[in-house]
Order: sequence, then structure tokens, then C-alpha cells
Amino acid sequence: MKKFTLLTLLTLLAVTAFAQKAFVAPNARTIMKADADNSIITEQPAGNLMEYTRLGGACKLNSAGNGVTNQTQSGYAYIVYATDGSGDVWLKDPVCWFNTGAWVKGSLSADKKTITVPTGQNLSVNSEGLYLRMELADLTTNASGTSSVSYNSANTQITYTIDDNVIRLNEADGENHVLAVMWSDDHAWQGYADWGTSYIDMNYNPDNPIDPTQPVTTIPDDLQTENYLLMLFDLSFGSDGKESGRELVQTDAKVGFKDGKVYIQGLSGFAREGWVVGTVNGNTVTIPSGQYQGVYNYNGNDYPIYVLGCDSETEEVKDLVFSYDSESGTLELQEGLWIVDNSDANTINIAFGVYDDAILLKGGSTDTTIPADLETEDYLLMLFDLSFGSDGKESGRELVQTDAKVGFKDGKVYIQGLSGFAREGWVVGTVDGNTVTIPSGQYQGIYNYGGTDRNIYILGCDSETEEIKDLVFSYDSESGTLELQEGLWIVDSGSATTIDAAGVYDSAILLKGSTDGISGITTAKESSDSYYNLQGVRMSGALPKGIYIHNGKKVVIK
Repeated sequence: MKKFTLLTLLTLLAVTAFAQKAFVAPNARTIMKADADNSIITEQPAGNLMEYTRLGGACKLNSAGNGVTNQTQSGYAYIVYATDGSGDVWLKDPVCWFNTGAWVKGSLSADKKTITVPTGQNLSVNSEGLYLRMELADLTTNASGTSSVSYNSANTQITYTIDDNVIRLNEADGENHVLAVMWSDDHAWQGYADWGTSYIDMNYNPDNPIDPTQPVTTIPDDLQTENYLLMLFDLSFGSDGKESGRELVQTDAKVGFKDGKVYIQGLSGFAREGWVVGTVNGNTVTIPSGQYQGVYNYNGNDYPIYVLGCDSETEEVKDLVFSYDSESGTLELQEGLWIVDNSDANTINIAFGVYDDAILLKGGSTDTTIPADLETEDYLLMLFDLSFGSDGKESGRELVQTDAKVGFKDGKVYIQGLSGFAREGWVVGTVDGNTVTIPSGQYQGIYNYGGTDRNIYILGCDSETEEIKDLVFSYDSESGTLELQEGLWIVDSGSATTIDAAGVYDSAILLKGSTDGISGITTAKESSDSYYNLQGVRMSGALPKGIYIHNGKKVVIK
């Protein structure tokens, strides 16, 4: 901010000093044609268009056509940066008040700190076929204070220095030179000139500077997006190049669909504001590799970040392919693919991050993580663990009693321990009166089976159709009891979007209060005449009034 304030002050001082000089009246000729020929760049070139606030001194031909008026530059300046690696740039209307819509072409240095523009480029043409050109002109002032602008054939280029959010014209200082508009035949001055020119990027973010030379996904102005929860595993590798660890990452993302395309923001772990665009074909979404996300600063150096797909076995660059469920909006990265945050758009060069098992869940948010100030209470979870025969039909059930924790905050409910295979996992749902809804597909943790780690997700399932459903509980706010509605199973699944069951349960009840006397998980084989009280004790003989569990159902004895 100090740099910007100083620059503005110096620019205004330059304008004041130059305004005291008198000018020789310019050489006026016929007006310019509105239509330029092919030697003038009138169409916006391909690349990234950047907008800047314009500052500096300027003068232009007065309305009488016999003199000039001094004034400050104002409005906006535009630069297009090529994204094909050529280093080409184009500046629109380089002399502030000579606004014909023409572009002049220049080049960007390899360190992206200097723009060089050849002078003599055409800006317009008159009815006689004479061009008006951009030239760096000599400025001389005689003893009486009268200034003249004259052509110098030795001035063949101008340069702009890029310093963070400021682009400054170097040669046109207002004392010796100005950037002027001159005729092509006799190099007479037309009456427009700039000096002390600076372009200011008002959207510059020093913590995440955007490299304008990199291709950026264009987002439709009318794109409608929804909040998503992105879950994926951040992989680490040992010195032998083999995977040495994985950590679950949950973060926010945005997803929008329009005209057969999908737009996703937040797929990169190192440039969160970047977007990717892909195509939707039935149940498949394809994201082409190599899309630019932004800049990441590492050890004082800026690195471009591209999102690449990668074959996890061959490490060959691939497009990212997701299985897409149009009903739920879920996108699940296909097996055998990694997502790579990479410094090169085409080859695995410097990988800042490698991820797998990515899932995007609509309506999710990192708000589903546990609030630091959440207050919970101990609960007893009672449910029946179902087993199935070779014919797929239910063949048995065991009563399971175990500890759980439940907390309520801001209209949401948080439950730990609903999974039988990943006890530390949490689910979050919404409370609406006497109903609690837990969205399906929430990640719980890892379960090791036969030496292989399996991801565990909690799903709801219709017990008749085996269709995936949200888990819906009846909620008694007075007692705090939550009871799973009939016809629903709880499923410990290896997938967030399909039934890959490690465990299936029904008749779940969560009872608030101490679980003293219950050590870990207790189970009991149920016979047709078995009754259990709400503390999980099997009853015998005549039952007193109360609530009991019988054949997996809640029974009230009055």
C-alpha cells in the first residue's frame, strides 16, 4: 500500500509540472475513418484479458483543433496476455485519450517483469490511407516555456516494468520524451500524448498472485453453483517412492452444471480459488488434465499450479474421470487415478500434492466438521447387527449395545459412534422439529480387513428396495432419544455412493444417559421370545411396565 501511495503522488507531481508548459499547435488533418484495415489489430487477441486502473499525465487536441489541453489520465487500461507460452502481449489504446480500440503487440520477458512494445504500430487510418501511429517522441522546451513534440527515428521501442500490482511506462517521463500519436507520412504530431503512465491492478492479491500468462478456465456469468463437500486422501511417499501414508482431507468446493459441462472450484489443495471445467456424458464426468489453478509460493518462489490426473500404477498423465450420480449430484473419482497438484501442465514434474479416493458430495460443507465448542453427552446406542444367507435374505440378528456421543448446536446434530467399524467417526445431520436427518455417504474412518485398509462410509438404505436413503430418526427433544425410522438400515459401506456393505444394522435407538455397566460392545443372540430393557439386559419372566426391545422392534408394555 505504501508503494501505491508514493506512485500516485509522483504521477500527480509530473502532471502538475508538465501542465505549466505551452505547446506548439499540432498538425491537424482529416478525421480518422471508423473502420481500420488489416494492418491495425481491432479484434481482441486470444489470451487472458487483465483490467487496470490508469494513472499519469496526458494532453489531447482541443475542440477548436488549434491547440491542446493538459489533463490527467483516467479510466481503465487493458492488456491481453498469451497463454500458449509464446510470451506475446497486447495493449489496448496505449495513448490514453486516443481511443480507437486498436491493440499494439509486445512481448513479455522470461522473468515476467518487463513488457517491451515496438513503436511505429498503427492505431488508425484516415480517408486518404495515412496512418496514425504510436511513437516515443522527443519533447523539447525553449526559453519561453513553449514545448514541441518531434519524431526521432532512433526511438524504436518502449518498455513497461511490472512490480507487483504496478505496471510503469519507463521512457515517457514528461521531461525528455512522451508517448505520442504521429502521422505516418511526415511524422507530424497529431495532438495526443502521455507521460508518467502507470497501470494499477486493483484486484492484486499478494498472498495468491494470479499469473496472467497461464490459461484460466472461463466461468459463465450466469453459472449457478452449489456448495459441495470434497473428501479425498492426501498421500505421502517414502524415499523409495512408495506410498508411506495417507491423511483424510475434507474441504469446501463449488460445482455448477451448464450446457453439458461441469465447473468445479476447489479441486486443488494449493490454489483453492482455481476452477476446472469438464464434460458430462451420462454417468461420466471427464476433467481434462493440465488446467491452471493459480500460483503457490514455496520457499520464496512462485510456482504455477496445474491439476493433473495420473494413473496410480504407471504414473502416466491422464484425464480425471468421475462417476456421476445425477440424482444425488455425487461425483466419485474412478479407481486407479490420482489427482496431482503439479508445477507443469503436461508432465509430472514437481508434485506439490497427490490425492486419491476423491468424492464430491452435494450440499456438504466443511461446516460438518465438529465445532470446537460443541458440547456432547454420553448416549447408549442399541441396534441389531444383521447377517444374510447365500440367498441374500436375512438369516440372523444380534443385539449390539455400545457407547456413543451426541451434541446439538445451531439446528444441527453431531453423532459419534454410529459406525460399527470406525467407532471414532462422526456424522452430522439437521434437526427439524421431531425429525433428525443424517445425509448418507459421510466418511467415518479406516477399517483393516485381512491386512487391507478399507474406507468406511455411513449409508442409509431402504430395507425393501436396498436403495440408498438418508438416515431419518424420530427425535424426542424432552428425553433426547433418537430412534431410526422403520424400513431403514444403517450400512457400513466401503463406498459413499454404492452399497459395499461391511455391516448392516436396523432398529437403532440412541438413549441419552450414562452407559455405566456396559463395557465396550456387548452382543446377545436374539431368539423369538427375547426381550431386552433399554439398558440391554435380557429380561425373563413377567415384564413390568416399560419400553423393551423385542425382535428388533421397540415394544411398550403398559
